[in-house]
Amino acid sequence: MSAPRPEEKVLSGEEMVARFGRPREGRLVFTNGCFDLLHRGHVAYLADARALGDRLVVGVNTDASFRRLGKGPGRPVVSEADRAYLLAALTCVDAVCLFDEDTPRALISRLLPDVLVKGGDYRIADVVGRDEVEAAGGRPDMPSTRLDRRADELRPVTIDLDVSPYAEGSCLISTGNTRILCTASVVEGVPHWREASGAGWVTSEYAMLPRATHTRTRRERDGVKGRTQEIQRLIGRSLRSVTDLKSMGQYTVTVDCDVLQADGGTRTASITGACVALALAGEWMLDEGLVSRNPVRETVAAVSVGIVDGEPRLDLDYPEDSGAQVDMNVVATESGGLVEVQGTAEGDPFPRVDLDRLLDLALDGIRSLTRAQAGALERG
Repeated sequence: MSAPRPEEKVLSGEEMVARFGRPREGRLVFTNGCFDLLHRGHVAYLADARALGDRLVVGVNTDASFRRLGKGPGRPVVSEADRAYLLAALTCVDAVCLFDEDTPRALISRLLPDVLVKGGDYRIADVVGRDEVEAAGGRPDMPSTRLDRRADELRPVTIDLDVSPYAEGSCLISTGNTRILCTASVVEGVPHWREASGAGWVTSEYAMLPRATHTRTRRERDGVKGRTQEIQRLIGRSLRSVTDLKSMGQYTVTVDCDVLQADGGTRTASITGACVALALAGEWMLDEGLVSRNPVRETVAAVSVGIVDGEPRLDLDYPEDSGAQVDMNVVATESGGLVEVQGTAEGDPFPRVDLDRLLDLALDGIRSLTRAQAGALERG
């Protein structure tokens, strides 16, 4: 028997439920998405999803539904008919159904798949249809294959300047769903142990808002915890590595990094954003006649890398970071000098060749981050 043609696998909602609804034989896997500009990551994700059951059906947003998601002008690039056809042409996909609603909840409620799959950039609790599927005895699942970016690709990065008008320098940095407010404050004087040096000082404080995470985290009112101390010391060391402290005179700059929303990489994004805030504070000091030149010699940035399911990946989000076999944070300067490398094997030791691959991946990512820093500072 010949395989069905792609157009024969594109079904209406009624046809999908009649063919794959309960009762049925075997395990049905369901996933959904826009799937504009189908790429290798999509195909790998769908293959992983198909491996979780006997048949895979895919819900696809219509053009109207896609536009309501607000993904930007000109989207979708590929029409709903072509997106459905291309998905149906994949051997791992058994059927495709277009849905016009904002979410596929109605379709999921009628199909009641045995396995409900979403990409690793979602949390289980946020998956649409989860409650209906679990009530019917099914389960949600999160394959770790990246859906929306390549293994060597950063999450989208934005840096907005001067978001805190009272600070001498400030920015809001977003890397994917991680968002951090960075503010630099300049005060006259240095720590007492620094006074005899005649040089200035740069330090940092780091904090996470209670609902920066999926569940509330208590404020550290009784003193900062070990993790917080470690992170803020890392940020301070990174900033001092690119600052001419002698040219600052007896001034201290404190950069506060407050995590508004956390989805992995908060310490690395803090370093990248903190450097921008520090550079803006340096410009303020120059304008005020406190220094003869901006004490920030060059920018410094940081990124996470890791090995997830045997694959080296750049800029891990929270689900990837949680499931990584190797997890590493790399800090480097605009000119390529290494400031700090923190790497851990979460299970089995890893070979030197993997370390080199991860470092190369991280330095490529940091070059992109320093370009984003430079672009933001030029606009400012």
